Amino acid sequence: MERLATTHRVIRYDFNGHGRSPLEEPITVEGLADQAAALIDELADGQAHVVAHSMGTLIAQHLGAAHPDKVASMVLLGPVTAQHDAARRATRERAATVRATGMGAVADAIVRSGTAPTSRAANALVGACVREMLTRQVPENYAQACEALASAEDPDLSPVAGRVLLLTGSADAVGKPEIAQELATRFTDAECHVIEDIGHWTVIEAPGEVLRAIEAFLG
Repeated sequence: MERLATTHRVIRYDFNGHGRSPLEEPITVEGLADQAAALIDELADGQAHVVAHSMGTLIAQHLGAAHPDKVASMVLLGPVTAQHDAARRATRERAATVRATGMGAVADAIVRSGTAPTSRAANALVGACVREMLTRQVPENYAQACEALASAEDPDLSPVAGRVLLLTGSADAVGKPEIAQELATRFTDAECHVIEDIGHWTVIEAPGEVLRAIEAFLG
């Protein structure tokens, strides 16, 4: 943020029910996209370069599809598409686990599966940071987000006219390189890059590489 803020106005927000934002309405991917559009109207003069990660990339896709005039370009980190049936079931099971026993019940497994062993070995703060981010979430709000992801469908991306950068890790088991490459074909103007030896927590595992890629993309 500090580096990008030297050349751009940077707005970083917690979506409904997450971080420091209270839960004001039931969470849906479409609803989160509409909230992002309203935020762009209020804080970014009606248009923004949108940077998103993981589930946020699906929200960004819905934002671009429903409100194409508000999106100057998109950077999708660890990009995902609508889940297949087995993944939907697993995500709903995660929601049930969190509701029953709290965030600690899933945090360690997410750290192990979501970050690359090479990243954790190189920097012990990687796993600790991801775990801290997860365990600070309100279980019910996180569970609703899981259910929103499990219910989400892929939008029609043909309205998206701006440039798109898809950036993922070679060891990303969620936003796999093949998912990013296939998703790139759904946009009019998209490029795909893979960072070697990192997993799904792109910004935390490779902040320097992500920053350089965003700066080059934005010019």
